[in-house]
Amino acid sequence: MKINAQSFIWLLFAGLIGFSSCSSDEETPVPTIAINTNSLGSDQTAGSAATGATVTINLTAEATEGIAKLNATKTVGGTENSLIGYPVTSNFNSSTKHTWNATYTVTETSGTVVLKFSVEDKKGKISSKSFTITVVNDDYNSYTSVLLFAPLQDNTSKTFLSLASGTTYNFTEASASPASVDMGYFYGNSALAAFASPSDYLTSAYDLSAWATRNATSFRSTSADFAAASSAAGLASTYAAGTPATDGTNPSGGDTRIYNLTDGQVVAFSTAGGKKGLIKVVSRTGTAPNVNLTVAVKVQK
Repeated sequence: MKINAQSFIWLLFAGLIGFSSCSSDEETPVPTIAINTNSLGSDQTAGSAATGATVTINLTAEATEGIAKLNATKTVGGTENSLIGYPVTSNFNSSTKHTWNATYTVTETSGTVVLKFSVEDKKGKISSKSFTITVVNDDYNSYTSVLLFAPLQDNTSKTFLSLASGTTYNFTEASASPASVDMGYFYGNSALAAFASPSDYLTSAYDLSAWATRNATSFRSTSADFAAASSAAGLASTYAAGTPATDGTNPSGGDTRIYNLTDGQVVAFSTAGGKKGLIKVVSRTGTAPNVNLTVAVKVQK
């Protein structure tokens, strides 16, 4: 087949146009996005935060072809979801550059949260940056204490407890520092194993009338998993969802005592100072009325 000179020139010209168009598209810079600072530290790729903390990340996105959209997602346990307020398609600092603060309030109680921020230009090209939050909860204390059965005025049995510090006291020690005492343990004929706050402690067990401070600690029944409690916020929500220890476990009708404690039982509490927490009855030893309790405690700092 013969190709005349004019046709050859047109073919060559068309090829040059196609090549030029392709080269122009390939040479268009992809958009960029950078994490400038974050409220968790100097590492711009990752940080640690507790449940309830608000993390602030400052970012800058640039696109030579113009910014079309900014997006932000979070991935937890393999599931990715858009953050509230995204995508953003307007109100940029300029058509090609935008700097902003992205915030995320940690709702998770453990594991990691991967935040991904992306910019898309008007030619559909996308770039992204990720920031990983490791959820750590050091906003509560956890410890194990042994509360011994306390017969009347027994000055050797450590039956009083500071829930805030985990310190146990006998009657003499507690009387010398009543403001530190949040609760006491006793074993009664009908109450059996029981907790009570100093404000409502049975006078048949101890006479606390001389104490300058008698803290009122509230107790609530709960079916919460003690081992799963891993944050101050979680302890607060568990207490809020609990059932006040009235009537059935406390004939006085108040929530400052809880009776008939059993092995493995979990009790939610709120101290006079407002600290929420959980007590687990780990074990009971001895025979009535000389029954000792081993308990584990988690309490807000």
